[in-house]
Amino acid sequence: MLSENCKSLASVGLGLLIGLSLLIGCAQANVKAPDSALSSSLVSDGGDEQAAEPEISSTAITMTALLLVVAGLATIAGVWYRRRIPPLESRYKCFVEPTAWEGETSKPLFQTLTTYILGDEYFDPSFTIKTETDAFLGEYGVGIVPSAAQGERMPAFELWLFDKHDPENTDSQMLISEDAHHDEMLREKLTSIGPLVLAQLDHVLALQTATLRVRARVAEMEYVRSEKFDKRFFKELTVELAAWQKN
Repeated sequence: MLSENCKSLASVGLGLLIGLSLLIGCAQANVKAPDSALSSSLVSDGGDEQAAEPEISSTAITMTALLLVVAGLATIAGVWYRRRIPPLESRYKCFVEPTAWEGETSKPLFQTLTTYILGDEYFDPSFTIKTETDAFLGEYGVGIVPSAAQGERMPAFELWLFDKHDPENTDSQMLISEDAHHDEMLREKLTSIGPLVLAQLDHVLALQTATLRVRARVAEMEYVRSEKFDKRFFKELTVELAAWQKN
């Protein structure tokens, strides 16, 4: 797999190649063919024939140069955006080596990190829980709560656990911001979905069903204040999740 720098260089190279192709194509399409009458009357000097030299339109060159500039700017913007926002797969599906958790006698079956970044209105990663023999046990995940969102600003996230052997009792909890914690109307709305837990750095919450357990830790978090709503929302939130099968 290419590194991000290699991908960026490849993108720039591709943009330049496209621009060069446009330059050549436009130049060929706008070559002024010699006048038919002039081309039929060849200038002869001792048996030698000479044809008029084709000329390239200055307008074609100008338009092609503009297209090349636009293509270059679009390529640079794309490279900048990819460097600014990590790929969805790397943010949503970051599996890490299972490690020991305090209070647990064994390492988890799966351990993952997932990160929300302000503006991501489709944040809803899920992870499959399987045995060592690849047998499906269930799923867990974390996602935005559309009913609580104010535009692209998110004050709460739902953490959930689904158990194949206990499908009627999916467990979920709401991870909420400090301002949401003090908003009575919003709290009432979110409580109807699941229990509320104030997001705090390194705080660990637990989900469980008949045969599975998931623990979630707030690894990183940052707020941003909205002047429009006079509230703080999550600018970035990273949650570490680990799943165990009950004995």
